[in-house]
Amino acid sequence: DCCTEMYLPAKVAASGTLSAQTTGGSSDCSCQPTPSAGYRGLENQLYRVEIHKAGNQATATFKWSRENGSVVVAVTNISGADVVVDSRGPDANLGFQVGQWVELSDDSYLFGPAPNQPGELFQIQTISAEHLTITMTGPVAQIDTTRNARLRRWEQSVSATPNGVALSAGSWLDLENGIQVRFGAGQFVSGDYWLIPARTASGQIEWPPCGSNGAAFQPPNRIQVARAPLACIH
Repeated sequence: DCCTEMYLPAKVAASGTLSAQTTGGSSDCSCQPTPSAGYRGLENQLYRVEIHKAGNQATATFKWSRENGSVVVAVTNISGADVVVDSRGPDANLGFQVGQWVELSDDSYLFGPAPNQPGELFQIQTISAEHLTITMTGPVAQIDTTRNARLRRWEQSVSATPNGVALSAGSWLDLENGIQVRFGAGQFVSGDYWLIPARTASGQIEWPPCGSNGAAFQPPNRIQVARAPLACIH
């Protein structure tokens, strides 16, 4: 109850870290306009790697987006596995496709007593453009459409599950286009994230990030959500 919440201790900062790198140039890219370097994408991107399920290296999971998680639309209705949205996105590139993983959430996930909780991950089975309906591979039951429900696109595909992708302690994990990430030891908190700018001009990623301490393994960014009960009535 709210009385108990008033005395909850402040959340302790997570200690888990992440490092990023690019793999070596590939011989089959020699005819491309970008240098023979690690990042092989044809556009500048801002990759977002975000913790989904909290835990340590053995139990936590993550999700990632090449668009900084910005492909998101409002949900207007849910019936079983059918999710009705207000838009399919601005264009084909920044929209939704069959087989993609998406996250459904509402304000109770983001601003509840324990904020920044992960939403529910589903894989898209079919899309009806005419009715703005996206059908998932399983039923959607826990999302409240009266609380600003939303649908967000993520890009993970290899080893992806409804719980996210395992951190695979001590291993470099491929994202795409030559970008790899590796998680350090420690505890990871849901909603914590890292941003990895990728540049076509240099064929590299900007890592360690500009303005950081220069270490290979960086602490996460975090969106702070504060709750302040005004009174406690007994």
